[in-house]
Amino acid sequence: MTTAIAPPPTRVIGWAQTDTQWLNARRKGISASDIAAILGYSQYATPWEVWADKTGLRPREVDADKEAIRLGVALEPWLLRQAAHHLGTVVERTTARLYAHGWPESHWRLASPDGCVAGNIEELVEAKTCGLASGFGIPDGWSHARAPLGYEFQCRWQMHVLGARRVHLTALVANVGLIHHTYERDLSIEADMVAQVDEWYQQHLVRRIEPPMTARDNQLMDALYPTPTAGSIALDNDPTVIEALYAYRDGLEEEKRGKATKEAATALLKRKVGEHELATLDDRPAITWKSRLGEPRWRDLVEDLTTICGWAGEDLDVDDLIAKYRNPDTRVINVKEVLG
Repeated sequence: MTTAIAPPPTRVIGWAQTDTQWLNARRKGISASDIAAILGYSQYATPWEVWADKTGLRPREVDADKEAIRLGVALEPWLLRQAAHHLGTVVERTTARLYAHGWPESHWRLASPDGCVAGNIEELVEAKTCGLASGFGIPDGWSHARAPLGYEFQCRWQMHVLGARRVHLTALVANVGLIHHTYERDLSIEADMVAQVDEWYQQHLVRRIEPPMTARDNQLMDALYPTPTAGSIALDNDPTVIEALYAYRDGLEEEKRGKATKEAATALLKRKVGEHELATLDDRPAITWKSRLGEPRWRDLVEDLTTICGWAGEDLDVDDLIAKYRNPDTRVINVKEVLG
């Protein structure tokens, strides 16, 4: 397998072609945005999801309403301007929108760089946003000094496909701000990455073997099959169904054992905390056991509302009414992550 010197990349899709043409062309191979999921480093997609997309099982409409995708597209021009300012040079889009690796037998290896430095595809620029749609805390793996490993693999795949020397990553990350990082081409890392992706491609897209599913694929199944449209299906001759049934049963038993273990530990922690609200370890908050206001019994309240409002012409006090139908307060325990 050649990862060092290769012919120039092939231009697959130009900027004059439509988004649909671009997406359909990307579906015929592995693009840089697929790499993190295939290697198991993506927070947003699974290997099964990539396989389902390439084989047409997963409709594009599943992603159509994702706020994060819309934000990324809208902010890309601004991020490229920030990259240009940071690098002190011109950043412009590449001459093609989608490229394939130079070797004919490797044309399934695809990349769509966001931009390049002064028209030079040997020095690419990648623009990313992360966590802006949710906005809760710093997204996993991000800091001022580094990006998650999945983004590095995406950049390295682009270098492999286009024969680039480096990729400048500019990212706008929730609760961090702008991050600039440069990845230099490393042929030893690249060779290992390409070998893993090539094996996945041959196994799952050439031989059409469905990848294993993960817990994160549950949500996608709900989107693919939102309502039943047929009566029943016989699964007698599918060995994967029997394996899944055993796995489900074993997982359920583990879940029960785990719940029992957790509840026993919770009882001991409550015993130790006692009448206190906070417990510390090494002067750090470790356990809280606070009161939570009871929820009103809304059903009872609504059923009696007509009678209550008719009380001898008295004015209705909403707060008193809710208090009358409120359940008793409860205590909620919260165990902090203080162990190494």
